[in-house]
Amino acid sequence: MSRLFICCKAAIFLILLFPFISKAQHVVRGIVKDKEGNPIYQAQVIIYNAFDTKAIWGFTFSDQKGKFELKTKHSPDSLLLRVRFLGYREQGIYPITAQKEIAVTLVENPIAIDEVVVKSNPISIKGDTITYLVGSFAKAKDVSIGDVIKKMPNFDVDDNGVVYYEGKPIQKYYIEGVDLLENSYAIANKNLPYKAVAAVDVLKNHQPVRVLNDVLPSNNTSINIRLKRGITVTGTSKLGTGYKPNLYDINLTPMLFQKKFQLLTSLQANNIGQELESQVNELVIRNMDMIDDMIYGKPRFVSVQTLATPNIKMNRWLDNNALFFSSKTLFKLKSDMELKLNVNYYSDKIFRFGSTEKQYFVNDDGLFYAEATNNKFKKNLFRLSSTLTKNSNRIYLNSKTNFTREWETNNSEISVNSNLSNAQKANIPYFNLTNENDVVIKKNNRLWSFSTYFKAVHSNQNLSIQPGVFSDVLNNGELFNELLQNVDYKKYLFYSNFTRAYIVKPFVFRLEPKILIENGSVNSSMMTDGTFLTSDSLRSQKHWLLYKPGISPLINYKKGNLEVSLGSPIYLRLLNEKDIGYSTYGFKRDYIVEPGISVNYLIAKSWKISGSYGYDKCFGKPQDKLNGYIGKGIYLLSRNNFDIGESVSNKLTGSIEYANVLKGINFSTSAINVLSLNSYIFERKLLNTNLITYKSVAYPNSSKLLKLKTNFSWMLMKFSSSFAIKYEFSENKRYELVNNELKRVNNSSSTINFNLNTNILEDFELDYKLLLSALNYSSYKNRFHYDISSHIFSITYFASSKSFFCVETEFYKFDKNATANFINLIYTLKNKNNQYILNIACNNLLNTKTFDSYYVTPSMVEHSMISLRPQTFIVSLTMPLAPIKN
Repeated sequence: MSRLFICCKAAIFLILLFPFISKAQHVVRGIVKDKEGNPIYQAQVIIYNAFDTKAIWGFTFSDQKGKFELKTKHSPDSLLLRVRFLGYREQGIYPITAQKEIAVTLVENPIAIDEVVVKSNPISIKGDTITYLVGSFAKAKDVSIGDVIKKMPNFDVDDNGVVYYEGKPIQKYYIEGVDLLENSYAIANKNLPYKAVAAVDVLKNHQPVRVLNDVLPSNNTSINIRLKRGITVTGTSKLGTGYKPNLYDINLTPMLFQKKFQLLTSLQANNIGQELESQVNELVIRNMDMIDDMIYGKPRFVSVQTLATPNIKMNRWLDNNALFFSSKTLFKLKSDMELKLNVNYYSDKIFRFGSTEKQYFVNDDGLFYAEATNNKFKKNLFRLSSTLTKNSNRIYLNSKTNFTREWETNNSEISVNSNLSNAQKANIPYFNLTNENDVVIKKNNRLWSFSTYFKAVHSNQNLSIQPGVFSDVLNNGELFNELLQNVDYKKYLFYSNFTRAYIVKPFVFRLEPKILIENGSVNSSMMTDGTFLTSDSLRSQKHWLLYKPGISPLINYKKGNLEVSLGSPIYLRLLNEKDIGYSTYGFKRDYIVEPGISVNYLIAKSWKISGSYGYDKCFGKPQDKLNGYIGKGIYLLSRNNFDIGESVSNKLTGSIEYANVLKGINFSTSAINVLSLNSYIFERKLLNTNLITYKSVAYPNSSKLLKLKTNFSWMLMKFSSSFAIKYEFSENKRYELVNNELKRVNNSSSTINFNLNTNILEDFELDYKLLLSALNYSSYKNRFHYDISSHIFSITYFASSKSFFCVETEFYKFDKNATANFINLIYTLKNKNNQYILNIACNNLLNTKTFDSYYVTPSMVEHSMISLRPQTFIVSLTMPLAPIKN
């Protein structure tokens, strides 16, 4: 109670310290409809100074019923109201009558948008909304909307389908103003035909929870995909076949977008090296400071030895056999309610072959192994979820339930130093059930919110190694046929918080009591030829119960161009745990105070600076502290059997951003500096030539992390050209114990990326990408340096508007003068109305066999030579599922 009293006194003090004079407010409310009387959703409603239209005094969007409401301190007779919606004529109203509902009727614009956008104004800005007209950025080679978004200024899309704007991942991906896909938007980004899309709206400073508009500032960005008029049915169908080996590529993805119903269904299958898992996974962007892992984070206690993933296009090396089905449905109910149902199934078989050279840093010279590796991965996943949402100006309700069941089996056959053959098999099944509920209510200047989150996880994992290893330690020096490592993991987690907020503009004061309860267990054991090993050091029977109550006083300040957030969460961590050999009596108590502050300031219209400081006190996860050793492979045994204790970190960040969307210029530079004080350290010890142990021991130490990033991009629309350059640097300094000796470890990496694309020549498109990367590792006498450079160049010749020919070349150079070269040939032919696309491709024309890849950990450097897919020929036909007007 005393802490709560102190927080209340602090809030009252801040209110008195920053007084303000309240003025009478006028309410402007109305409804936006078309001439048939249908409400228009997400229409832009802007209030201007009637005598100076450069001054914007208010901005909002109409809701699903077409209604809008704006509060202003200015006199109604000085206001000019303008309402805009893509595809309709702008409507202006003056003078305005406050308190009385204004009826706004928008009339369709008789000029088709796709006839205008190609010629002028490819980008327009209205308030916090930036509109990109798709026809201005689409090129002949593009198929999906994701292909076009990549080319828009300030956008980027990674290989997993994550969309970035100005270097940050987007928060929401709307289609026609509706959040059908939530965070699984990669499926639409890769399959929605760009010809069905009129424009992409960028919603900066977007607050998806409407009740929080004008209450809590948001620096997040969302995008809205606007379809062309009259399009309700669209989608993609593709059929492909090829040779070496027999190849297939099937994609059937119909989409239906109506005012009260949306549906996206997809059936895809291929063995051409095109991954499908990114369309299954949810791109989780979440800020639950008391939850220790992501919603779908799967714990891995066992694994087989695998080849390092090469840093090239996945279809160069991915030998797959993938199947994917998804159905996403949205129903609009009464009273602003929405119901979403999602069903997903994914399966894949992946084969990988190659050779590996490994150097373990366990002595002055290092321990070397040469391996030939064959990997076979098999995965099946089923996910079912439902979401019920009400998102209005007065109340927000959201309830989501998710069920995930996954079966994963990984096999690895390894030949070590040309004379020892070893087979490994890991089974990693996974069950996950989650339920989350959110309620936000606003009344006058007060705000209440309540959230709950429940999670149940079960994973019974095992690793089989044949013939058996570590015979000196596990079987008194006698050889045996099989080592079996078993780990059974269960966890139940409940999290809840309640928020009470007071709005005293420009301040918002929040107080958030919260609690986390976690109950879990990990049981591990080893077997040699079917016999359980009874030694306590080889078994775990871990059980724990964790309570983490806390309270977070938060203050948000926003006035003009300045935003400040200040908070200091206070937690009490109560942990009761037991395992073989120890048991806590009662609960171990730890107090956690984590103050932090973030500042954002808009220097000018295009310049923004940001900074933050955070103090974090972290503890090891209960499941990481186990009494027994865990077999990690044919060389490694790992054990964390002591109280890991705390790690305290101070994190300082800063950034400068410049964005001129109309000129296509974007610049940003940022720095992250983290200083951590740790109470434990990892020890590596060489027991014999075939056994290395990892162990955590109590030893105070420090570590430092520095990250620098700079981006600059410029789209010269007048010359149909664009270029971008990106520089990244990372340095990590820490300490480790190696064979009882303390050693300082330094890791650093630097990367330069340069991209250039131009259509300056009428019949040609040129694309060039440069990568320069350097990696350094040092620990006492062990030194490692690795450089890689790559040049990727493609030239496309447009024989006509319906056909083009493309040559793609890739050149890679590694350390020791090793190289890899690739050439692809692609011919594309379209029919008269561009609806059907025939594609003929020869991939890996030079039939390059292998590719070098490096993987570095604090204890090891791994150099792999990955076997690649052979030369292949593929013919495919892509067709729309409904006619699209060009």
